[in-house]
Amino acid sequence: MNLKIFIPERHSKENTAKAVALIGINKQLFGELISFIFSENRRLAPRAAWIASEVSRLHPELIKPHIKDLVNYIQNKNTDYAVKRNTLRILQFVTIPPALHGALMNVCFEIIISGKEPPAVKANALTILDNLSERYPGIRDELKMVIESGFETESPAFKSRASKILKKLSIR
Repeated sequence: MNLKIFIPERHSKENTAKAVALIGINKQLFGELISFIFSENRRLAPRAAWIASEVSRLHPELIKPHIKDLVNYIQNKNTDYAVKRNTLRILQFVTIPPALHGALMNVCFEIIISGKEPPAVKANALTILDNLSERYPGIRDELKMVIESGFETESPAFKSRASKILKKLSIR
């Protein structure tokens, strides 16, 4: 089956589940799927990102060769918000190579302080920073400050995730 034809058919949980089952643990199909995330096609890229996040959740080993490309891609200011949301969703559940930590922390802090990023994108960025704060305790104060500075004006999704992180930060 041609993934490029199959994916844009219909954007739904059912279609996503079918694509996830089709890809399974096939590295070649997964690599093809990842290439669609970087596509200029505004229908294909977000759908591919959603499917990739589901496949990565089930088979995290498949995403490892693509982490650097994903981190580099989300640094692009023009990345579609659905692609960014699902890419960050992937990155919050995998081990990030240390060489990418700095770039990922920078982009996540930029997302959180941005006034234009959707709540789910910000929430996923918060989780990544919380995960990285285990290895880099020095970012905890900055993370706490950033969360607290915009807390009152943020969405319920942001507040929920941020509250959990603030509790953890005060315990550490």
